[in-house]
Amino acid sequence: LAIGAVSENGKLFIQRTIAQAMGAGQEYVQAETARQMAEIEARRTRYRSVLAKVPLQGRTAILVDDGVATGATMRASVWAASAEGAAQTVVAVPVGAPDAIDMLQHEADEVVCLLVPPYLYAIGQFFLDFQQVDDQEVMNILRAHSRRRTTEDAGQRT
Repeated sequence: LAIGAVSENGKLFIQRTIAQAMGAGQEYVQAETARQMAEIEARRTRYRSVLAKVPLQGRTAILVDDGVATGATMRASVWAASAEGAAQTVVAVPVGAPDAIDMLQHEADEVVCLLVPPYLYAIGQFFLDFQQVDDQEVMNILRAHSRRRTTEDAGQRT
């Protein structure tokens, strides 16, 4: 259960009511924020060694996730994309909790959600296979995309 999220630029979003209900005090939030920022930095270094970040200034940012339960992570993503100058933010998810989708409709320019069940226990209940994507798989995808972009760029120059 996410009590909050932190964006790449360090902006912190905490759902105070959930944090309080879970007994997550200020000390925990500070320690977890530091841990998450370290993980973000490690992944940023790893991923961007393969493929540079695409500037969002003036572009439409389509933010995709496997679903939203609390909406904390997606809300932080919307804020981060907006802070980077995205002209429009679009949230695209297959499933979402009613409260989270309602909140995101006030945050993003557009929200596309295929299923908003009245009761959402967990995102995984809507998938036959809900395994996490590990860093190695992400790196393989980024490498394949980088190779494809290089090939496309070479074709445009000829």
